Formats: sequence, structure tokens, C-alpha cells
Amino acid sequence: MLGILSTVIMALISVAATCPASPCECLDNVTVSCPDKRLKKFPNLPDGTEELYVAHNLIQAFPTSGLEQLQFLDLTKNHLNVSLTSNSIWPNMSSLVKLFLRGNCLGSLGPGQLQGLSALTFLDLSENHMEALHPGSLRGLGQLKTLILTLNQINSLQYGALSGAPALTDLHLSSNSIVEFEEGVFENSSKLVKLILSKNNLVSIGNGTFRGAVNLSHLDLSGNRFDFVPVAALRVVSQLHSLYLQKNSITFLPEDAFSELSHLRILVLNNNRLSRIAEDSLSGVFHLGQLDLSYNNLQSLPSEVFQYLGRLELLDLYHNNLTFLPEDLFHNLTRLRELQLDSNKISSIPSGLFHMMSKLRELQLANNQIADLHKALFSSLRSLRKLYLDNNVLSKIPRGLFHKTKYLRELQLDNNHLRSLARSIFHGLAKLHSLKLFNNRLTAIHPEQFSTLGDLRELLLNENLIEDLPTGLFSELRSLKILDLDNNRLKTLAPTAFDGLGALKELHLSFNQLRHLPYAIFDSLDDLRRLLLQNNRLVSLHPHVFAPLADLQELDLDNNQIELLHPVMFQGLHHLQKLHLKSNRLRTLVNGTLEHLESLKILHLEGNPWDCSCRSPILYINNWIINNTQKLQDEPMCTSLNRPISQPAHLLKPCVSFACCPRNKFPLEMLTVLTAWLLGICFL
Repeated sequence: MLGILSTVIMALISVAATCPASPCECLDNVTVSCPDKRLKKFPNLPDGTEELYVAHNLIQAFPTSGLEQLQFLDLTKNHLNVSLTSNSIWPNMSSLVKLFLRGNCLGSLGPGQLQGLSALTFLDLSENHMEALHPGSLRGLGQLKTLILTLNQINSLQYGALSGAPALTDLHLSSNSIVEFEEGVFENSSKLVKLILSKNNLVSIGNGTFRGAVNLSHLDLSGNRFDFVPVAALRVVSQLHSLYLQKNSITFLPEDAFSELSHLRILVLNNNRLSRIAEDSLSGVFHLGQLDLSYNNLQSLPSEVFQYLGRLELLDLYHNNLTFLPEDLFHNLTRLRELQLDSNKISSIPSGLFHMMSKLRELQLANNQIADLHKALFSSLRSLRKLYLDNNVLSKIPRGLFHKTKYLRELQLDNNHLRSLARSIFHGLAKLHSLKLFNNRLTAIHPEQFSTLGDLRELLLNENLIEDLPTGLFSELRSLKILDLDNNRLKTLAPTAFDGLGALKELHLSFNQLRHLPYAIFDSLDDLRRLLLQNNRLVSLHPHVFAPLADLQELDLDNNQIELLHPVMFQGLHHLQKLHLKSNRLRTLVNGTLEHLESLKILHLEGNPWDCSCRSPILYINNWIINNTQKLQDEPMCTSLNRPISQPAHLLKPCVSFACCPRNKFPLEMLTVLTAWLLGICFL
């Protein structure tokens, strides 16, 4: 054991002895790290160094030697432009595999300038000032696989620019100023798999531009200036799997636009100006799995436009101007799992539109103008997990609409015109986790409305016209975490209103008309964390109404009419962190009222008519505030004196005298003075 320890110590000493002086750090025998140390030159490297991290320094030049064994070199954000020009000779780095030169303000490379880097597989030249990639610039880089030239100023790619790098698989040219490619520029790029040309100034691409890139599978042409699909140029890249054409100005998809791309899996066309799509525009793309047509100007779709897409799993038509959907539009989309139709102008939906979508898991129909739903509309959607019908103009839900969607997890019906709900409308949705019904016109809820929703976690009923909670309404919701009843017309609550909600974490009752809370109203909510009761008409509270809420962290009683808080009101609320009491009718707090709140961090008290006269026990809250200044988030004021109640006591009690005190009580201040005077006499 001693021998092993000695060996380790000697090794550490050896590393320390050969490591460059501070501020560099030797992470192991082969790695030196000196990022962001304001170095102006390369550190001296110990023999055997293979990795050097010197990003974010002030290095201006390569050393003439000493880098022969390096395999990884990060020179991101240095000043190599000072010494490197297109004629500079680079040092011997024949073992280098990865080189990062991002953000060095480098100009263009000269022909053969990198030919000494014969082992290089990864080269990052992004965020420099390169205006071109000249023919021969990559000569000698026979092992190079990834070349990153993003965020430069390249305006064209000339024939021969990629010669010398026959193994190139990934080429990143996004965020340049490219307007054209010379024909044949990719003719020796048979290994190229990914080509990123986004955010350039391309208007068109020549028919033979991609000739030679026979294995190209990922092509990104997004963020350019195309107003049509470069159909002819795409025909030579038949192995393409992903094509990105979003954020252009394409207005029309012609017939057979992608017919040669039989291997295409992803086609992205969002944020264009598409107003028309030919019926056979998607012919030939039999393997397409994702199609994004969102953020366009489509008003209608040919009934057979998706007939070739039997393997499609995601279809996004979000934010178009669709008003009507043909009944057989989706008849061949039997594998579809997600359909986005939200934010259109759809007013009605044919009853058989979704009949072939037994595998659909998410359906977005929000933000349309749908007024009515056929009761059999979702009868085939047996795999549906998420259904969004919010922000429409629905006034009723037909009976049986959800009876076949037994695996539904999330249902949004908020922001509609619903006035009532059938008693059994949600029956059978035993796996539902979230139900949103807020901002409708519901006036009453049937006692059995939610009786089968045992897995429900979130129920939002806020912003309705509900006046009463029937007995047992929530009794089966034993998994519920959030219940929101804000902004209704509740005037009273039964003592058993929330029975069964033992898992509830948040209860929202704000902006109602509650005048009273029954003594036992919260008895079953022993796991509650947030209770919001602001903007009601509460006048008085039972001293022990909050006693069961031992884990409560936030209590909001703002904007009520509370006149008095019993000193044991908050007893037991040891975890309460936020207490809101502003804009009530409190004149004082009785001694000890806040002493139980050992975890309190935030308190609001302003907007109450605090009585700071000498007959008021205001000194308690005055002292509490002085000792807990950081917890008070506002500035409560004395009503009569127009002064903050946090001011020193003698400023709040200017009337201290015999006259202001009860005749049968001796003033405490006078008693203190008299006691001190008598003690003084005794010691003389």
C-alpha cells in the first residue's frame, strides 16, 4: 500500500513540475486548460500534451513548434487575425483531430494553407470575417468530416471550394450572405450527409447545384428568399430524409414538388406565404413522418392532398386561414399521432373527419370559431391523450362526445360559451389529469359531474357564474392538486364542500362574494399549500378556521372586510411564508397574533385603517414591524396621524398623559419612571 501511495505522489509531483505556470491547470497527464485568463501567447506545454483549452484569451499567433502532439485545440475567441493571413504558414500540427477557431476575426484561407493538418476531422471557423471559401482552401484535409463556417460573410461557394475534403459529412454555412452556388461545387462530396444553408440570401438554386451529393440526407434552406420550391435542384438528392424550407416566401406547392424524394421523413414549410397547394404536390413522399405547414395563408385544402401520406405521424396546420375541412381530407392518415388545427377560422367539422385516426394522441382545435360538435366526432379516437377545444364559441357539449376517449389525460374547454354540462359528460374519463372549464358561462354544476374522475390533478372552474357548490361535488377527486374557483358568484360554502380533497395543494376562491367561512370548511385539506381568498366580503373569521392547514405556505386575504383577527388565528401555521392582509378593515393586531408564523417571509398590511391612538394596542404591530422590517412588503399607515406605523413609538403616541388613559389604570410610562425614582432613593 505504501508503495502504491508513493507512486501516486511521485506522479502528482511529476505533473506539477511539468505543468505550465499559473493560471493554467493540468487536468491530467494529457490536458492543459487555460480559458479566459487573458493570455497573450501559448503556454509552454509539457511533453505528451494532447488537449489544450485556451478559449477567450488574447492570443495573437501560433508558436513555431511544440504543437506536434496536440489532438484537440480550442482557440475560440482569441485574436489570431493579427498574425494569420491567407499567406501565413501554420505550425506542424499533424496529430490534431479537432480545431476550434470561432470568433478570431479571421479572413479567408489561402489555397493549401491547412494541408499540414492531415489528421483533422473537425474544424470550426464560425463567427469570423471570411468572405469566401476559395478553391484549394481545404487541400490536404482528407480526413475532415465536419466544417463549420456559420456567421461569416461568405457570399458564394465557388467550384472547387470543397475539393481536398472528400470525407466531409457535415457542412454548416448558415448566417452568411450566400446568393449563389457555382454548378458542380458538390460534385466530389459523395460523403456529405448534412448541409446547413439557413439564413442566407438565396433566391434560387441551379438545377445541378447538388450534383455529386448523392448521400445528402439533411438539407436546411430555411430563412432565405425563395418564393418557389427549387424542384429541379432537389431531384438529384433522392436520399434526402429532412428538408427545411421554413421562413421563406413560398406561395405555392406545385404538383410533384417532392416526387423524387421517396426517402423523405421530415418536411418543414412553416412561416411561408403558402395560399395554395396542388392536390398531387405531396406525391411520392410515401415515408413522410412529419409535415409542418403552420403559419401560412392556406384557406382551403384539396380533399386528396394527403392521400400519399399513409405513414405521417405529425401534421401541423396551426395558424392558417382554414375555414372548412373536407370530410375525407385525413382518410389515409391512419398512423397520425398529432394533429394541429388550432388558430384557424374553422366554424364546423364534418362528423367523419377523424374516423380513420385510431392512433391519434393529440388533437389541437383551439382558437377557431367552432360552434357545434357532432356527438360521434371523436368516436374513433381511442388513443387520444390530449384534446384542446378552448377559445371557440361552443355553447353546449353533446352527450356521449367523450365516451370513447377513455385514455384522455388533458381536456381544455375553457374560453367558450358553455352554460351547462350534461351530468354524464365526463363519465368514463377515469385517466383524465387536467380539466379546464374556465371563462365560460356555467351557472350550476351537477353533483355527479366529476364523480368518475378519480385521477384528476387539475380542475379549473374560474371565471364562470357558479353560485353554489353541490354537496359531494368534489368528494371523489382524491388525486386533485389544484382547484380554481376564482371569479364566480359563490356566496356561501357548505362545511363539507371540500371533503375528499386530501391531496389538494392549491385552492383558489378569490373574487367571489363569500361573507363567511364555516368552522370546519378546511378540515380535510391537511396537505394544502396555497389558499387564495382575496376580493371577497369576509368580515370575521373563526379563530380556528385555518388550524387544519399545518402545511400552508401562502394565505391571501387581501381586499376583504375583516375587522379583527383573533390572536390564535394563525396558530399552527408554522410553514406559512406569505400572508396577505392588505385592504381590509383592521385597526390593530392583538398581541401575539403573528408570533406563531416562524417561517413568514412576506407580509402585506397596507390599506387598513390602522388606529395609532394611545388607546390602541398599536405598539405590538409597531414593534413587530421594527423587528421584522425585511418581511413587510408595503408601508401601512396610521389613519389619524398619516404616518407609517413602523415609526418609533413616541411619535405614534403623542397624547401620553393621565388624560388619555382609563382612570382605573396607572399609566405604564409613569409607573416605570416612579419605580426607577424609588429604586434610586433606596440605593442612596
